[in-house]
Amino acid sequence: MRALKYLILAVFIAGCGIDYMPMSSNSQISEPEISQVKYSGTNIEKATQAYKNNDCASSMKFLNLACDDDEMQACYQLGHMHQNGKCTGANLAKAREFYEKGCAKDHMNSCANLSGFYKDGKGGVEQDYEKAFELAKKACEDGIARACNNVGYFYWKGQGVDLDRTMAKEYFANACKIDPDAQYCKNKDLINDDSSKQNEE
Repeated sequence: MRALKYLILAVFIAGCGIDYMPMSSNSQISEPEISQVKYSGTNIEKATQAYKNNDCASSMKFLNLACDDDEMQACYQLGHMHQNGKCTGANLAKAREFYEKGCAKDHMNSCANLSGFYKDGKGGVEQDYEKAFELAKKACEDGIARACNNVGYFYWKGQGVDLDRTMAKEYFANACKIDPDAQYCKNKDLINDDSSKQNEE
């Protein structure tokens, strides 16, 4: 059971992963000056071009412009950058603010990530398992696989919701159905077997 306990925690952490614009492993973050390179397209397209060109300052500039225009994908992207220190120093409070803005406009990846902030009580918010559960469930209902996985975690641990290993099993399975290649699917059988035993006791 101790091994499984750590497995479930690892599964939750894995479920918090998010997509972001790729940067090659040998690339370097640019100096803060805005580049003179001309980018084309929408602000998000310009931000992507700048990021691929290792021009972080321009990428952040265009993302902020897009977020200000209520393009929630840009707000989500800024949240990720501030959360993980990409193109800027890590700033969890800033990251949470961008996720809050995105989630308020029903950007479900933002809601999924925001759930983790309330689960851990970070980024300037108090720990609130019920809020974390609600946000994860909202994102899960919109088809975000990692959010479904995390709802399963909350049921498994009885955090923010009554402990229910059967419901946990259903959400773990649903997450794998949405994203069969996700890391948490690799341990699905072990989790399901143990949850079944727990409910029989």
